[in-house]
Amino acid sequence: MEKLGIIGTGRLGVALATALSGKGYPLSGVSDINIEKAQVVADKLKVSFYEKAGELAAQSDILFLSVPDSLIRPVAESIIPQKGKPLVLLHPSGAMSAFALPEKHGVFRGSFHPLQSFVRADTSFAGIYVAMDGDDEAVDRAKILCSVLEAHALPVPSADRPLYHAAACMASNYLVTLLYQVESIFSLWAVGPQEARTAFWPLIEGTVANYRDLGPEALTGPIARGDMSTISGHMQVLPQEYKKLYTVMAERALELAQKQKMLTEEKAADIKKIIKGEKI
Repeated sequence: MEKLGIIGTGRLGVALATALSGKGYPLSGVSDINIEKAQVVADKLKVSFYEKAGELAAQSDILFLSVPDSLIRPVAESIIPQKGKPLVLLHPSGAMSAFALPEKHGVFRGSFHPLQSFVRADTSFAGIYVAMDGDDEAVDRAKILCSVLEAHALPVPSADRPLYHAAACMASNYLVTLLYQVESIFSLWAVGPQEARTAFWPLIEGTVANYRDLGPEALTGPIARGDMSTISGHMQVLPQEYKKLYTVMAERALELAQKQKMLTEEKAADIKKIIKGEKI
């Protein structure tokens, strides 16, 4: 089986190394400019540590560049493949195409972006989707890695990578931002943020489960019901710091309710005026 080396021992790099090691996939080693941190990771996984990325590349068939987006191309440019030995370079950027990597003889370029948030080293890859594009040889290796990790391959055309990543940010980063706003309001009555999260979490879980099973039909609440007095009440009492976000979300919810045929055109028009702060 081909050996994979990992450059970068941040959250994703460590999670990938841990997951592959646990599946018995051969790792050639790890490398990082943070020598002390990388050595700890190497010792824990019982793999080799290479101070120089080029030395790791020489021992690898696949090289995973788990570094910040701004460093992916410079690191790739520093890699000189061994003569006569093909090398697959994979990067984990969601927004960047595989073809942003420099073109080199004997190097196959690919992307491997797990559609998951990595905050712990033991995060599982099982069941998640991995966005990929690139040379056929690199994509083939990426699919094999997915199979080993029990993940699913998700081909995303190079031209669509920024759009794909924008959607991924909305699903993860901006969801965290939204939940923090909810937590901030709940904290007005709860004893601290932890109790606030505990209080609204069953609602979040139920909503997410309903959307998973029903899609847009899971929309409930005053806009779906056409409850204008409740919506008006929200607009009157919300502090200014939350009102802009509420308004944007309410407008989108109104559009969704209309698509789902939940409201008459007249009712939707009146609700839109309330959201915009206009008199009916």
